[in-house]
Amino acid sequence: MNRYGRQAETMWKQACPKRYAALDDPEAFFTDLGEQAMEMVLETERRIAGPDVPGRGTWRRSGG
Repeated sequence: MNRYGRQAETMWKQACPKRYAALDDPEAFFTDLGEQAMEMVLETERRIAGPDVPGRGTWRRSGG
């Protein structure tokens, strides 16, 4: 489970303990949720970065 899955699991345990307890397989659920979150983060990073510009590092792709 990645950090996003662990964060979500922690929050569910605190905010919705009954719903958390009702999960059949919390490990699988939060592993999948964490992977989905990671994909969303990576996609957002790619969109923010913009296209590759020759001669620039990835943190300066957008022209900054």
